[in-house]
Amino acid sequence: SPQPLPQPLTPPPQSQGTGSKNKINAFGVNQPAHLSGVQGSSIEIPFSFYFPWELAEDPQMRILWRWKNYHGEFIYNSTPPFIHKHFKKRLILNWTPPETSGVLKILNLKKKDQTVYFCRVLLNTREGIKFWQSINGTNLTITPGEHIPGQALDPDFLVPQIRGLLVPGTPPPLGPPLHQSLDTSLTSPCPSFFFPSLISLFLSFLPIPHLPTQTLMFSP
Repeated sequence: SPQPLPQPLTPPPQSQGTGSKNKINAFGVNQPAHLSGVQGSSIEIPFSFYFPWELAEDPQMRILWRWKNYHGEFIYNSTPPFIHKHFKKRLILNWTPPETSGVLKILNLKKKDQTVYFCRVLLNTREGIKFWQSINGTNLTITPGEHIPGQALDPDFLVPQIRGLLVPGTPPPLGPPLHQSLDTSLTSPCPSFFFPSLISLFLSFLPIPHLPTQTLMFSP
């Protein structure tokens, strides 16, 4: 009969420094405690792991990721391939077995991506199947990003644009009100050159009569 899978291993408490990593029976997952990303951009969560056991001939190493808490939902599985629907086409795992380090890349960051992420390792050793994961995980913070051309803007954030520069508030009026402009033009005296210019303009539209050509003869 098939043997039941062992319970997940809990890494022992680590002391200060790197010496504990090399102790006998030491195993664990290393991840950054905190990362910050900009909404709409991408971010990489690096990870590495270590263990004391000798790998089986076919180790069948697998990397899985959880989010929100230590016992949260799985969002990624390297084998068989699985990606949570919230991260559809947005997760890329840069890792190749039997390497013991890699990167989880999250594309097109969303506000709801702000949470904690836990890397989980599963492999087959000469002592059987072993699996463990990060205890604290990586706390990811998402900050608002700048507008990307082609994306819809919230009308509340639209501001008028003058000469290609964004300016706050309402743009200044382009000129005096229409009635004020009319009053000013009617009461202003006409310049002295106004009438000659008007006559020249009128004459330019009159048709020019066709005059017959005459040949002048001069006697010697």
